[in-house]
Amino acid sequence: KMQEVMPEKPNTYAKRFYYDSIVFDPNALKHLIQTFGATQVVAGSDFPFAMGDPDPVSFIRGAGLDAATERALLYENARRFLGQD
Repeated sequence: KMQEVMPEKPNTYAKRFYYDSIVFDPNALKHLIQTFGATQVVAGSDFPFAMGDPDPVSFIRGAGLDAATERALLYENARRFLGQD
């Protein structure tokens, strides 16, 4: 049986994905940022579903992040993802 080999470690690939900020806890958000990088997390709301965060901007602003990280999560990362940068 032939085993496929990934040329890079799985966490290298995981750091290429984008993750939304809907984690409901500032410490969980900080862990997400620490694990995957501030450039890979975007503000999320889960709108129109009721289980989402009703005010994701306030959640991010109240999480105790530095200004550059807030800016990245609130709009810079989404712009880059959408090719508007």
